Amino acid sequence: MLFRSDWLAALGEQAQAPPPDQPTPKAPEVDATQKPPPSFKLAVKEIALEQFALKFTDLAGGPPATAQLNGLHLQTVLDAQMKDGALTAALDSITLGTGPLAYTAGAMNARIASVSAQTALRLQSQSQAMNADLGAITLKAGDITYNNAGESARVAGVNAQASLKLQTQADAVSADLGAVTVNAGETSYSGGGYTARIAGIAAQTTARAEAKANQLTATLDNTRLTVQKTGAQWPGAGGAANLTLDGVTTQANVRVAGPKVTVANAQAALNNAAVSQNGQTPIQFTQLGVANVQVDTAARAVTADRAFLQGVQTKAVIDDQGVLDLLALAPASPATPDTAPAKPAQPTTGAPWKVTLKSAEIARGEARIEHKPLGIAVTAQAIEARAGVITSDLKQPLQFKAGFSLKEGGSFSAQGSAHPGQGTVDANLEVAQLPLALTQPLLARQVKLKLTSGTVSAQGRLTTGANSTNGALKFLGG
Repeated sequence: MLFRSDWLAALGEQAQAPPPDQPTPKAPEVDATQKPPPSFKLAVKEIALEQFALKFTDLAGGPPATAQLNGLHLQTVLDAQMKDGALTAALDSITLGTGPLAYTAGAMNARIASVSAQTALRLQSQSQAMNADLGAITLKAGDITYNNAGESARVAGVNAQASLKLQTQADAVSADLGAVTVNAGETSYSGGGYTARIAGIAAQTTARAEAKANQLTATLDNTRLTVQKTGAQWPGAGGAANLTLDGVTTQANVRVAGPKVTVANAQAALNNAAVSQNGQTPIQFTQLGVANVQVDTAARAVTADRAFLQGVQTKAVIDDQGVLDLLALAPASPATPDTAPAKPAQPTTGAPWKVTLKSAEIARGEARIEHKPLGIAVTAQAIEARAGVITSDLKQPLQFKAGFSLKEGGSFSAQGSAHPGQGTVDANLEVAQLPLALTQPLLARQVKLKLTSGTVSAQGRLTTGANSTNGALKFLGG
């Protein structure tokens, strides 16, 4: 350890002796019950702590745990003064650096290659009030690794920047972190047959907080999270399944007032995703997202203006046994069933949450459907659909409109309303220029008739449930 300092201390002025030919002046009377406020000056040119190592082993219960730090360096310059009970201090060029940090407990081990931090401090304190300004704070961490019984994770470094202005009074504390940014390098995970890799993560916000009268209020404005190119793999029922994603973007404004949390103007989007298996890509889309989400924990309500799916393309095959091939993408069942007893359901407290989606949309969709038992294969393209308002209690009917054209010819459209809670549908349907040849596999099962040309068009009204006679499915039209 290294400690060097220059002292400039003034604990009172030294009294000068009077000349011999003059009488000694009478000292003023001093109230012995009153103590002058402490005063001092202190200047330290350098404080440095180097070559520090720490090893700690916990043997009390559980597997032996060991924490180890190899190398620690701390350096700063201190200038402090106290006068009339008021303290001012400045710590310039505070730098902190460490060597590797490691922790092990049984089969688990975690390691951080290095940690470094830089900042500066200005402090003013008097009576029950204090102001502290840390200015620009920079924090960096090297590679972070974690391993435990077949699971492993790695983050290729983390960088964070912020500033901190802290004010304390007798009954209140406020903190302003200014603009906060956090960036993480490549992040990966593997375990249990699952793997995931993220090229990078970036987060930023503007944060403020205040605690007064035992209540915390805080704001996180313009909070943004960006997840860069992502890949994942899992053991699907039909073989290894893969997901690729160009990125995820989110943003929101968050308010905290005691137990109440509100989220405003939240947005989220997944961009350019594809799911593949056995060399095929049955699902892909350009963008999936939600816009203008509002959350209020006090009212137990979530509302969103819009949910959307754009540029979706899907391929589905129903095999000769009537099984949909997309089910093979689902994670494979574990080799051994879970025999643990089921946990009893926990009783819910308070009113149920209400979720309201004002609009749901599908745009520029395409679907290839093959039904092998019937011998039918068609491609629906230019799929457009819109529905709203949708509520979680299913008490409100929703209006919908949908349409598509077939690559083989013809088009279909529907417009009407549905009541999910009652299971009813009331819609106007229209089929235009549908080639009769598409129905040939169905006709061949019933009659010896072959259609080579011709089209059919029809329009009518479809009603189900309470809107139809005797609650049955009913179609009127021609």
